[in-house]
Amino acid sequence: GVHTGPAYVGTVSGAEGSVIDFTALGDNMNLAARLVGAAGAGEALLSDAAYAAAGLSLGPLDRRDLQVRGKSDPVGVRVLRIA
Repeated sequence: GVHTGPAYVGTVSGAEGSVIDFTALGDNMNLAARLVGAAGAGEALLSDAAYAAAGLSLGPLDRRDLQVRGKSDPVGVRVLRIA
């Protein structure tokens, strides 16, 4: 799933300061993860916000409104079919 917006990003360090993981947190990251889960086989879902921000011309894409957990209003998405 592709979405856009602010997120908290950084590394998670071990006991001796070694980097264990790089992570991103926040509402926008959560929405992107929800879009991954909602995508069907051979699909990538782009939120309307990400589609508009990217300024891409991908041709006509199907549009859906999805009700996702944690959001009171449906989220508009574009469906990119992956061959």
